[in-house]
Amino acid sequence: MGSRTVANQIAPDPIWLTEEQLMSVIPFFPRATAHSVKNLAFLSAVVYILRTGWQWKYLPDSYGLKFHRVYTRFVRWSENGVLDRILPYLTITIEGRNVVAVTPDMLKRHPSTKVLVGNGCFPDMMELAED
Repeated sequence: MGSRTVANQIAPDPIWLTEEQLMSVIPFFPRATAHSVKNLAFLSAVVYILRTGWQWKYLPDSYGLKFHRVYTRFVRWSENGVLDRILPYLTITIEGRNVVAVTPDMLKRHPSTKVLVGNGCFPDMMELAED
């Protein structure tokens, strides 16, 4: 995949989670969204934005989702604790190693999550940072 330029920087290629990863976290989903075909794209988009630190408006088109809908669902799932339960289970492969897809530091640094963390969202993730 070719990279594109965003805000005078080269945007990293999209990050995609696997179907297997999605199936492992479906039990944490709110019932109404548990069987949505867009769940894999949504979670992959969240990981991409939090890992890159990019603004939501720069979400790559390849996810097939409108950035404002991803952001709205992200905030809702952050506030109701869904993402706090899901994120620790998501990993990606970087240079042949499996690593946690989103770390507590990424949540603390991203402009859109600083306020959520400050308001008490992601308590389990923040607890991992203290270990």
